[in-house]
This record gives sequence, C-alpha cells and structure tokens, in this order.
Amino acid sequence: MYEDEMDQEAKELELLEKIASAKLDELREVPKGAQFGRRLELGATSNVDIEQAIKAQLVDIGRRMGPDFLINTPAVALEQFSIQAIVRDEDTAGLLKSLVNSFMLAYLTPETTERAVAHLQGLEALRLEVAKTRQARHGEGPSVH
Repeated sequence: MYEDEMDQEAKELELLEKIASAKLDELREVPKGAQFGRRLELGATSNVDIEQAIKAQLVDIGRRMGPDFLINTPAVALEQFSIQAIVRDEDTAGLLKSLVNSFMLAYLTPETTERAVAHLQGLEALRLEVAKTRQARHGEGPSVH
C-alpha cells in the first residue's frame, strides 16, 4: 500500500510539473511590461533561477489548490501573484488556500454569512477598481476573472 501511495504522489508531482512547465511556456510568449500584465519582476538573479522559483511556486499552488486551479488560472496572473508573494516572503499557495478556507468558514456560519458575502463583494469591487486603473494607465492586458 505504501508503495502505491508513493507511486500516486510521484504521478501527481509529474502532472503538476508538466502543467507548471506549460504555464512557463505560455509566459515566454508574453512580453514583460505593465501593458502586458507583467509589471512585477524578480531582480538580481538569472532567468533560469527566476523560472525555477516560479515553477516551484506553481507546483505548490497545484499541489495545495488542485491541478484544475492551476490549469484554469491565467499564466500571467499566477506569475505575478507568485512574484508578489516571493518579494513579500509570504506563502504563495497558503495565501490562496487561506482565502478560500476563510471565506468558506465565514460563509457557512449563518451568523457571518452576510458579512462574508459583503467582504467578497468588497474584494470584487477592489479587483474592478484595479482593472480600471491598469487599463487607464497602461492599457494592461487581461485580469483574473
């Protein structure tokens, strides 16, 4: 049984690494710069080191949020989110997991359901504000929907 679990974990890791590599391939096709949604960069390190750091973040996101989340989230959004978390020394996948878990717990509790929805709506309003500001300033590309 233990070997079966190890094989399954190895297969899952292989799948996540393939998905992460595909996301990196997508990123190579998108120029850097605010107008393309890629305004954040990691400095003082080689491109190979940067790609390895981003790939590690993507694999961890996929491991903790699921491969479907990784597949369905735009590569630029994943990269930029990962860079911001790296710069701030925060747990990239942990932030996402906490966001989902915190909302779910607050939402499923009848006494806090309305407040949870209000906070979600506030976050969605902030996202819309950011998208409008980016569009006005930089003609920036797509945002996460």
